[in-house]
Amino acid sequence: MNTTSADSDVLNPAQNLTDFFVLERALGFHDQTFPPACYSYGCALPAIVYDECGEPTSGFRLTTSPAGAKVTLITPLVPLDTAPIAHYIHTAITHSDEAITLELIPTKTALWLYFAPGNQGASAPIAFENGQIALTHAQGVVLTDAIQGTPGRAFLLAKAAFTVFARVTVSLQANWHDVLVQAIRQQARTAQAVSALLYQQIEARVIVPVLQCENAPSWQTQQKANDAAIKQLTPMIVNTLKNVTTVEDVPQDLSYRVTYSESYPQEYLLEQSYDMAVLLRDIPAATLISFTPLPLPEPEPTPDKPTEKHTCRVSLGFNAATYRILSIELAWRDRKKAMQWPSFPALTLEAEGDVDDINVTVTFADYSKFSARLAWAANVTLSPQDIGLYTVVFNAEKLQAEFKSISGSATYYSENQKIKLPFSFSFANQQWKIAWPINIASQEWNGWVEYRWQGKISAFISKNYDSGVQKSIVPDIELKYIK
Repeated sequence: MNTTSADSDVLNPAQNLTDFFVLERALGFHDQTFPPACYSYGCALPAIVYDECGEPTSGFRLTTSPAGAKVTLITPLVPLDTAPIAHYIHTAITHSDEAITLELIPTKTALWLYFAPGNQGASAPIAFENGQIALTHAQGVVLTDAIQGTPGRAFLLAKAAFTVFARVTVSLQANWHDVLVQAIRQQARTAQAVSALLYQQIEARVIVPVLQCENAPSWQTQQKANDAAIKQLTPMIVNTLKNVTTVEDVPQDLSYRVTYSESYPQEYLLEQSYDMAVLLRDIPAATLISFTPLPLPEPEPTPDKPTEKHTCRVSLGFNAATYRILSIELAWRDRKKAMQWPSFPALTLEAEGDVDDINVTVTFADYSKFSARLAWAANVTLSPQDIGLYTVVFNAEKLQAEFKSISGSATYYSENQKIKLPFSFSFANQQWKIAWPINIASQEWNGWVEYRWQGKISAFISKNYDSGVQKSIVPDIELKYIK
């Protein structure tokens, strides 16, 4: 039996759920939103083989003929035996005799039959429809061999889908006095401007989101919680800014308590592949195979290599609000699809056959556009650099002990000097690092930053320092004091 995840739109339970296991027909795991001694279990495989009057039996039947063949499958509703599940948890997971409770979760199962490559009857997986599958004569021969005990010839593919809720609790921690000071200096007073500022401060690690996660939420789920916390905090800061006009008006002991908690449903899909020779080994082959002299309809053979449907899941690896993005359009072959503004959640693209690349076109708030071509893959996570964005970081943390405050200005120049972007910055109190997100319309950093800063030196007699014009060819800039 092989266990895998199957779809880029769902999660792999073996990789994401605590203590996940598969035991015969059952799957199980510990749901972290439940008490430690409570485990969840569900059906991973219908009752293909089951006991009847103490003997193993099956509703699987193969009928062969001079032409085609037919498989019928009846799976009775046989409850899962919880005793082996509890025993497995005690011996393989908890290693104790502490009493546990088991919670049954609903699962949706579906079955396919497929044949190994290289066999005469090789095919793509064939789905059971109303408990039946029509086979070619060659496939009937291969399946007969498998039922009679030849391994590696025919396989049953079982898929089990289920939902688990992931819980995320996020709290935002910062020196809120410094955040408010930065808002005043950047003249950010509207909700939109404050929200963008807060995302910038998170990028610069001035605001630190502290997350508590249960059931391993995906990055997108964590981002939803972060966004909700920012949405909760924004009107608080806007309201405070209504009562302050200058930096001196900001209270030193300013504090906000921002905590957001939410549960989000996450889909899981478990795939299991069973060798028919192993699955049916305890049942006499003669009871499972029959022959009819009446020729059965023979379907068209499925090609060994059918046209495959390929998917590509495209998501953002950053927060779009930081860069003021209006739209993101994805194009492949003759198709186009737009990601949804304003958070641009992940999209799954589909195509038959091989696809080489995707064309990504981004429109920014100033209506400028940038296009990039990326390779098609099962999962594509767009970085800021992929769509021409960079973050310049000014770091003055090593100057904190020597200066009371620092302020400065900077300008980014592209290599051909067609792009010129100005910026101003300041440091004081606990905030000595700031991020400046910029759109350079290039996947490669190909320009430079000219900057100049002035600072008040911490001394008995206050002195001023001027750095003069400095130039940096990298986006990470550490301010230096040359005595």
